[in-house]
Amino acid sequence: MRVGFTTTSRSRPAVAADVSNIAAYYDRLDRSLPRLVVLGEPGSGKTVAAIHLVLGLLGTRRGLADALRAVQPVPVRVNASGWDGTQDFSSWLTTRLGYDYPKLRPVLARKLVEDGLILPVIDGLDEMDTPDSQGSRGRALLDQLNTAWRSEPVVVVCRTTEFLQLSHLGADNGLHAAETVTLQPLSTDRIRRYLTNFRDDINPTSEAWSEVITHIATEPDGALATALHTPWMLSLAINALHPAGIARPAPGIADQLTSCTTPDALENLLFAAQIPAAVVGLKQKKQYRNYTDANVHAWMQSLARRLEQRRSTGRDGTGIRLDEIWEIAGTTRCRILHGLTVGIITIISFGLLFGLVSGTVIGVEYGIKHGMAKGIVYGLVHAIPSELMSGLMSAYALPLVSGLVVGLVKSPPATWMVWGVPERSRWPKLVSGLKRGLVVGLIFGVIFGVICAVKFGFDPQLAPHPVFWIVFGLLFGLVCGLLFGLVFGLVYGVVAGFKVDANSQLRVVVDERQLIYGDTRAAALIGLIFGLVAGLILMPVYSFYTGPAQGLAAGLAYGTMVGLMVGRAAGRFFAATLIFRSTKAFSVRPTVFLDWARRNGLLRVNGTAYQFRHETYRQWLLQQPSLE
Repeated sequence: MRVGFTTTSRSRPAVAADVSNIAAYYDRLDRSLPRLVVLGEPGSGKTVAAIHLVLGLLGTRRGLADALRAVQPVPVRVNASGWDGTQDFSSWLTTRLGYDYPKLRPVLARKLVEDGLILPVIDGLDEMDTPDSQGSRGRALLDQLNTAWRSEPVVVVCRTTEFLQLSHLGADNGLHAAETVTLQPLSTDRIRRYLTNFRDDINPTSEAWSEVITHIATEPDGALATALHTPWMLSLAINALHPAGIARPAPGIADQLTSCTTPDALENLLFAAQIPAAVVGLKQKKQYRNYTDANVHAWMQSLARRLEQRRSTGRDGTGIRLDEIWEIAGTTRCRILHGLTVGIITIISFGLLFGLVSGTVIGVEYGIKHGMAKGIVYGLVHAIPSELMSGLMSAYALPLVSGLVVGLVKSPPATWMVWGVPERSRWPKLVSGLKRGLVVGLIFGVIFGVICAVKFGFDPQLAPHPVFWIVFGLLFGLVCGLLFGLVFGLVYGVVAGFKVDANSQLRVVVDERQLIYGDTRAAALIGLIFGLVAGLILMPVYSFYTGPAQGLAAGLAYGTMVGLMVGRAAGRFFAATLIFRSTKAFSVRPTVFLDWARRNGLLRVNGTAYQFRHETYRQWLLQQPSLE
């Protein structure tokens, strides 16, 4: 689509040209400081303009002599929506390069940025902020580009209205020393010529193309020509006329397009055609076999409805992360199912591990039955007022407690653990976690010691030396408590030291599709660490009773329980997929569906959250019970 642009400059005459020539215009800028702002309305083709610029500059760069090319910056398009607004821009750009180009070594990426050999073409400045941030992230990026990056070349791509708002938030006009390129709406003549050329290329058998082209030519100011003035709306019209590469459009589509009397009516018609156009041709692909028009519409509508509910409760209603998709399944029933699942798996793990230690099939069967029976009945019986604490601390009651804990958690975020986060040291967190764990262990030891002292001292079977058993129980409880504190402190320190929060996830450029995988990996790692350390500690304790193998089995069982409690986001996610299988409210494979919707233009990604590409489309879905 031949999108045009005009320029605004304080020192140069205005220029009007096609977007395919944007690289040539950039080459004519002040070579000492070539800085450019590319503006346009929603759907006007800003990202395509950025791609034209990068490809054009790369082509020019290839034609240079080796000596000149060695000092010429490499243009790289980066998405700003993954920046948190606080990190140093050079550090973030280095991290971003390492993520987008895995074979580029971090040391080399840092050297390229420091030596000014990277020309960042920053797309998505208007997608950085949420309603709560009120433009602070976008403004912070401009501030850094106007201070620390003031003498470096850069290109910024943004919506016109949002850029003007960000400019008004600061004491400048936006980007220091930058020229401005503004993308222009498609003219009626260009719309008609593009449709004509497209029709001639595919040579359709349907007359729908000719009817639409003729209507635009005869009514250049009509609703159809007016609505198609942006590349995005024009592409929607083409999808309706040529769905998924199939030459024959839906029956009557030409009449529907030409009979619309207002641009809004045409927009509604094209919105309705988006899903059918994306779904056509998917039946032969196994992983998309249930992607029918009705199913995809229902899933998209569930997503739109959930975002509306989040907005009504004061939460961010513009996007949803993969670890929040479970909310679509119904928060109450998903939490109940999650809690029950964790309790049952914990019971089975205790019984299975203890049974396997016996080395016989009968032992496995006995272990599972033992864990299931005593995990529920015995734990509840012991949780009576006379022995409340000992009942709750009993290993038999832990499945019940763990299920309640994970079920009561309101909205667990995904746990993401990495070796290091830029500009943040992990060692203070590790030390702090270990100290906190020892304090918790000491408190636990005192309480558990008092319980053991009372239990042993008043046990008739241990008479006639109650004082000895009271002292023994107190010391036993303190030792167990400190050992527990050591394990708890180690695990807590590892989690605190290597866990990254939402802002840090932006710094390490977390892939939005990998949140659940990262949470599962973190849960498995923490559970394994806890299980092995606890097993090593319990081995000498159990050796006095049933043998060290039982102690290791107990530790691994506890580790399984801890892993299930840590991986709450993954557990809630998988519980939701089970509910989706019965309710059909959403795809049973949310990750695959959301990525498919993003690739087909139904959704976009902001940071690690999925958003509707346009708010008007989300509002339209809320008002459409079905595609009929």
